Amino acid sequence: MALDLVVFSCLLLAFISLWGHGAGVEVTVPSDPVMQQKGLSVELPCHYKTSVDKNFALEWKFASGSASTDKAKQILYFTNNVLYKPGSQSERLSLLHDPPTWGDASIRLDNVRASDAGIYSCEVNDPPDFYGTGIGYIHLVVLMPPSSPECKGATYSTVGSDATFTCRSSEGMPAPVYSWTRVDPKTPLPLSNMVKNEQTGTLMLTNISQEFSGKYQCVASNEYGQNSCQVSLHVSVTNLISGSCGAPLKEHISHDQFPQQKEGG
Repeated sequence: MALDLVVFSCLLLAFISLWGHGAGVEVTVPSDPVMQQKGLSVELPCHYKTSVDKNFALEWKFASGSASTDKAKQILYFTNNVLYKPGSQSERLSLLHDPPTWGDASIRLDNVRASDAGIYSCEVNDPPDFYGTGIGYIHLVVLMPPSSPECKGATYSTVGSDATFTCRSSEGMPAPVYSWTRVDPKTPLPLSNMVKNEQTGTLMLTNISQEFSGKYQCVASNEYGQNSCQVSLHVSVTNLISGSCGAPLKEHISHDQFPQQKEGG
């Protein structure tokens, strides 16, 4: 009786060991972000270990930009030897190995766009293999030159005041660096009156004079290219006389504008 109990215990331990360690899914993806230039093709590697059965299923999801993986949408699904590609990337998306039943579930995305940047998840399901790590996440970074920036700011100002301009590109990776210069300067402007921020793209001109009038150019650049925009600034002397609605009047009024009063009239 005691011997039978020992044998049963050994068999039970062996079964648990085989079930817990042999029957499992292990998905492997890159730990570092995958980077590719806009317009080129990119491969997102996903490899797995499992004994593929009739219940095998592969699913790829995509969460764009900084969206949470909870809001990821399905872009590829493979089951029962049938491939589905329900997402908007379907025409540019393909499996590197079709069918993906030999341990390689990697995908290829052609003509990469800015909107393709985000988090991709590769999930392998193979019941009854429920143990292990069945899902992996890949961060895709799309490298591209800055888009045409937009220059903003007040184009009219007065002597002694400050003027601030902003410059911003909606796209660009790595993050663009912004550089402001004056176009065809007549006289050099004092650097102490020009406050620039290369990261935010702002330019502040302080205690300006009429010499600050002219065009200013912002160049947004990174290692993949550059784009620019311009803005004009007109600096005038503060008027001493103003109209009832705040409209400036001429400081010097010609006598010809009013008829001279006749003597005795």
